[in-house]
Amino acid sequence: MKKYIIVILLLTLSGVFLPCFASAKTIKVGLYQNKPLIFTEKNGDESGFYIDILKYIAKKEGWELQYVRGSWQECAQRLQGGEIDVLAGVPYSKETAGKYLFANVPILSNWAQVYTLKNSRIQTIIDLDKKTVAGVKNDIYFEDLKSQIEMLCPTCNIIEMEDNDAVFNFLSQQFSDAGITDVLYGMKHEREYGLAGVSIVSSPKELYFAIPLNGDVRIITVLDKHLFDLKNNDNSVYHRSLDRWLGGVGRWTFPVWLVAILVLAGTMLAMFLFMNNILRQQVLGKTNELLKVNKALEEEIKERKWAHDKLSETLMDMEKRIRERTSELSQSNELLKKEVAERRLAEEKLQQAMNDLSRSNRELEQFAYVVSHDLKEPLRMVTSYLQLLERRYKGKLDKDAKEFIDFAKDGGKRMETLIEDLLSYSRLDTFSKRFEQVDCNAIVDGILDVLGIAIEKNRAEVTRDPLPGVIADKTQLGQVFQNLISNALKFRSKKPPAIHVGAQRVEGEWLFRISDNGIGIDPKDAERVFVIFQRLHSRDEYPGTGVGLAICKKIVEYHGGKIWIESEPGKGSTFCFTIPDR
Repeated sequence: MKKYIIVILLLTLSGVFLPCFASAKTIKVGLYQNKPLIFTEKNGDESGFYIDILKYIAKKEGWELQYVRGSWQECAQRLQGGEIDVLAGVPYSKETAGKYLFANVPILSNWAQVYTLKNSRIQTIIDLDKKTVAGVKNDIYFEDLKSQIEMLCPTCNIIEMEDNDAVFNFLSQQFSDAGITDVLYGMKHEREYGLAGVSIVSSPKELYFAIPLNGDVRIITVLDKHLFDLKNNDNSVYHRSLDRWLGGVGRWTFPVWLVAILVLAGTMLAMFLFMNNILRQQVLGKTNELLKVNKALEEEIKERKWAHDKLSETLMDMEKRIRERTSELSQSNELLKKEVAERRLAEEKLQQAMNDLSRSNRELEQFAYVVSHDLKEPLRMVTSYLQLLERRYKGKLDKDAKEFIDFAKDGGKRMETLIEDLLSYSRLDTFSKRFEQVDCNAIVDGILDVLGIAIEKNRAEVTRDPLPGVIADKTQLGQVFQNLISNALKFRSKKPPAIHVGAQRVEGEWLFRISDNGIGIDPKDAERVFVIFQRLHSRDEYPGTGVGLAICKKIVEYHGGKIWIESEPGKGSTFCFTIPDR
């Protein structure tokens, strides 16, 4: 969810900054051979799925496209050196993230698959042992499977070739037992070479437009804007080109593919349950460690308080002794030094405990990120296979099968949204304070622009009073306003929504109020709505993950304020929160 909010904000801002970039501009595009995605026709013309998209955007923006031909390796080197402006179909990884700037909106997903002759008995990765396998040199998909094959099949003979055509030609002439290409190329050409794909695949990777690290970032903004619009329009050039180059490939062979997909889905489910159990145990272990650290910290605090109290008693006693027995001054000074040393030792122990706790929190944050990433990888693979199944057998599945696929895809989307919300919630405490003077009028106006489509769709009327400037984190405060206004649109009554944003200064702080005429809630649930995962309605009635208001509460308290709700069922709601007037 967070990623798509960023994309929408970028697309909104593009309306302000893009006009100065719309003049004619020559864009150098890397052109390599990977039919049907991007290639050169026999007559010398550039063609393919990526080319169709780039030509459409160039026509809209008044760009002149200049193609720089070469192999994939040559194009990647030219992009890194700034010799070309754009390269299409670049897979994102930790390694490539340090070489190029990536667009936010992916073009499509791709992964590697093993292909064999149709009469081959190779079905699993173990079957490749003592066999010859061909793949494309330095190809990221081939490298994924190559590492697995080398680990599980030490006697497998791996041959690296220049491109996908060379791999399939080599395999079709029976010079190798199997070949590895990306699945989009394989689906388009397997019948031409008399080959068949088997159920040995790599993890899917998303493909993006990329520019040099020092390239013009406005190119990324333009590409994101158009690609976002094209992907959300079923009649756009994106979907027409997708059907032209990638639609209708392959034929339904029930025994091999369907069984393989079902087996793979079952395997992934088992892996997910297994990993979930392992991660749960790790989380419990980390939690127990954190509890032990907290307990040790409490003991250190008690010791420090005891030392402080002891020191105070000693100082009072010393003053009394000075007044009463001047002769014992030397002895009292020695006692004082001892007490000071004890206090310093206690403070050093407390500082060490605090440092350990801070490190533990950082490790826990990293652990949450790794957990969310590892959970999303199998989820993306399942979703990709469901999309592939739906596209390949479009028109051949009955109504129940299509409904089952839709249910699975919807569940995957909801799980990915939940993971993103949980990651956002866990990161709130780790952000350093970026407080500055911000204009609440500008923040709310920007939020209303972002929610413009939803406001118009619901025929909502949104008004606001003049709002103050406050010292706050601009991004987090905007997230609070957006969540509360979005909720007012979501939990509407039968009447068109009427939403009002106001503020007033009360006893050294600003009180903000977001009022609506929606369905309202029972006062007994006023505290429960701010607890994470607490939902008052079923998902069929109102979508959501139950994290939004918990994030709002955490942000407001992070700023030193409070948040609450004033509502009655059927009479609308008013969400109130305070920000100190620093």
